[in-house]
Amino acid sequence: MIQDSYIVQIAQRKLTTINYVFMVTVSIATLIFILAFNILPIIFGFNIIYFTGILSFFLVVGIVFLIRGMFFEYEVEIVNEMVTICKIVAKKKRVFLTEFSLRDCVAIGPSTSDKFSTAVKNSAFVLNCTEDPKYDHTKSENWFCHIKNDDGEYSIIFPFSDEMYPVFRRFNPRGTEIVNIVKKEEET
Repeated sequence: MIQDSYIVQIAQRKLTTINYVFMVTVSIATLIFILAFNILPIIFGFNIIYFTGILSFFLVVGIVFLIRGMFFEYEVEIVNEMVTICKIVAKKKRVFLTEFSLRDCVAIGPSTSDKFSTAVKNSAFVLNCTEDPKYDHTKSENWFCHIKNDDGEYSIIFPFSDEMYPVFRRFNPRGTEIVNIVKKEEET
């Protein structure tokens, strides 16, 4: 009897230096704008602090949501042959990205394989679900799926765990590249 398989892989996106510079710059610019926006009308004799205060509050809320949106992670969930990929923003909001069957995959394998460059070239778009903002095709821990279905052709790059390989081989033996997976022995 074949058991059901359930695998969840979560990859939190790393922030780059540009992201940190953007957050600091936006925060300082917002602070300067709010001070000028609230103090200048008082200096010129206009008592509109109620309106400028409310607008300043909404500006700060918008900036907080903008910065919180930069912190996100990808969730790759495999249930039997169905793969669901979601983006989790700020550990609160879940955004559904795509769902496909492993049987629709033309190629599954490590990003170091020969099929990877061909798959990316033939794809309408590439979804990078790894920790790095720019995927590195020289890392063997990153794998890809090249899907061809009614929606078109696209590729997904995701972090690989050893428990995924038997599921790939069971539901798509022809499309999965044969790789020697070395199991880590448990310490006793």
